[in-house]
Amino acid sequence: MYSLPIIGSIFINPKCLGSVIEHIRPAMLDSANARKTLQAMIMMDIAGEPIDLTTVASKVCGQNGVDPVWLTKCLEETATAVNAPYYAKQQYEYWAKRELKTMCGNLTFDGSLSDTLGDMAGILSDFEQNYTAKKRAGAEAGTITEDYLQWISGIKSGKIKTIKCHTPGLVDPYDAYKSIIPFWMGGLYMVISAYSTVGKSAYLATLAACEAEAGANVIIFSNEMGRLGYATRFAAYYSNIPYGHILQNKLDGHQEKPIDDALIRYSTMPIWTYERVRSIKEVKAILKKLSYSMKPDIILIDYLQNMVDKSQEVKSQTDRASQELMHIAQDFDCSVVAASQVDNSTARNPDQNQNFMAVKGSGDVSADAVIFMELTRDTLNYDKDKQRIITRTVKKNRDFGRVGKKEIYFNKSFSRITNEIED
Repeated sequence: MYSLPIIGSIFINPKCLGSVIEHIRPAMLDSANARKTLQAMIMMDIAGEPIDLTTVASKVCGQNGVDPVWLTKCLEETATAVNAPYYAKQQYEYWAKRELKTMCGNLTFDGSLSDTLGDMAGILSDFEQNYTAKKRAGAEAGTITEDYLQWISGIKSGKIKTIKCHTPGLVDPYDAYKSIIPFWMGGLYMVISAYSTVGKSAYLATLAACEAEAGANVIIFSNEMGRLGYATRFAAYYSNIPYGHILQNKLDGHQEKPIDDALIRYSTMPIWTYERVRSIKEVKAILKKLSYSMKPDIILIDYLQNMVDKSQEVKSQTDRASQELMHIAQDFDCSVVAASQVDNSTARNPDQNQNFMAVKGSGDVSADAVIFMELTRDTLNYDKDKQRIITRTVKKNRDFGRVGKKEIYFNKSFSRITNEIED
């Protein structure tokens, strides 16, 4: 394993860290020194800290830490950073093949698992015989190998994490596996389409809270509200103090503690919020880094049109961003839920009721999505109860065909979506 030149090349050119960790896993490195150093570099990069010999040494050297001599040797034996990504990719493919063979070799056959193990034996044979053919056909070698590894490892350990649905309006109260959104499925890409002020962000916030409480790791990319906006929504959600009062600081002394308690609760939940992320490339880089310390389960994009370069043609950029999000869901084996704006005139036109609403700046987003859902609300009617009703319409559900309408309720004061209207 090229541990020394790979670590050394990152010292020389910290910008190559993203290319290296596209392929390298800490478990692949041939020494504890290398594993600890790479892990520290990733955490420093996430925190925005500079990566050089001095700063890294201050993090990893010390009692039971990385040997300073080994750290210096990385630089001494590295002439250039140019080949680091190539070495990383090459070594990942070698390592993955060895791991696959080892896993299959260590499995014990059991009568109750005979069919599954038979399938695994066939997959191993297929992998060995058709690896090159699949690669030539366009599949990434690392992706092919990793798919097999994850599947076999999951069967062997019995610890495959399944994320059921708990979000109002989406979950089947009798059977979570038959929910509108089957979060336990890998590679799920869903688009929630609505015009402005309907409650897209509130729906994403409710989804994040419900699924995080159930144990899912939720990542939010928000260029509209940012971290502060989502923190304020969660403060209202859990404290039952109106969102507008918190936002405008119209509070009395008795309300400060409930808000503090709500924010403490939010801070301990497995929710990560990122702002000022203006491209899918940045999204992918953040997810790669996070994947070293946790498994992203649900990724929320608020909202899709904020992921495009507005200086270029919006339609083609939005279509391309949507396709990339679909690939991210597949590559990271997770669920991606993207909110998308629509043209207000289209959304309010009753003649469009049986068709897909025109997603703003796009023509093909509905084709990319596994599930396409629309939210509509009569914001022009000021009747208290009617104003709170959202009509959720699933118009496409590629895997389960569960389509149709359901009325859900938007408690705007607390930025909360519910199945039943709240008093």
